[in-house]
Amino acid sequence: MLGTVLTEADAKRHWRTDSVEIAIDPLGTAANTSATFKVGVFPTTQEGNPAAYRDADAFQGPVAETAPGFEVASTLTEPYTGYVIETLIPYDALPADIDPANAAMNIFIYDSDTEDLTGQSRLGWSVYNGVQGDPYRWGKTSFEGYTPPSDARTEPAAPRMPLDVALSTLSPQSIAQSAMDGVGLAGRPSVAEGEGITVAGDPVIENGQVTLDVESGSEGTVNVFHGADGVAGAPVTVQVAPGSTTTIEVPAEMDSGGVVYISFETADGTVQALTVPVS
Repeated sequence: MLGTVLTEADAKRHWRTDSVEIAIDPLGTAANTSATFKVGVFPTTQEGNPAAYRDADAFQGPVAETAPGFEVASTLTEPYTGYVIETLIPYDALPADIDPANAAMNIFIYDSDTEDLTGQSRLGWSVYNGVQGDPYRWGKTSFEGYTPPSDARTEPAAPRMPLDVALSTLSPQSIAQSAMDGVGLAGRPSVAEGEGITVAGDPVIENGQVTLDVESGSEGTVNVFHGADGVAGAPVTVQVAPGSTTTIEVPAEMDSGGVVYISFETADGTVQALTVPVS
């Protein structure tokens, strides 16, 4: 059974569904994965194409940005019994040149067999608990006949770490959780009673837009998303004044139904999260 098929935009955190992870330590000396190349490859997406995403390595992110020239081809059997993946990894995307006598590598196959984004089993060359993060426990790899260039990169490049911090007020998943359990977004204080926002009436979809009226008890910032199951499109952000009613339109992610995810942050930093079904 094929696991959950993700959208291309959500092709990340590959261990949630059927995927292959390729991990390379070019020098064989890495103490952690910040000096390695690791990529998760998905055999297919909802758009019908395979996808790949570097994760927890020297330069994580979509391969189009972090490994230009990376190529992947995939074939799924019909009826489905499995898949074949072939990749081309640009040599320059590695954080150092290959040491043909000491390089290390690992390959994992994640198998889900569910539609709830939970990996059920994992095969690999080396499968100790937590081995994804331990390059010193990967398999040694030889490259017979390969001679590094005279100007070989013998020290790993400094890792390029994303420094943009994800804000809970801009995370549909965090908004859904906060709306369910009542814990303030990012653990911050919740808006006092009567000072938050409410949605007047039911949000509706028309002409590709979700329209809703938001009433506010205080000044602050409202972020609105439309989606389902914690996955949503881009937000619309508006400023609201106390005692105001603001009509907000956000691009619809589907023709009908779904959920509107709403976060509210007041000028003094208190927060609120709402989820509202769309008719």
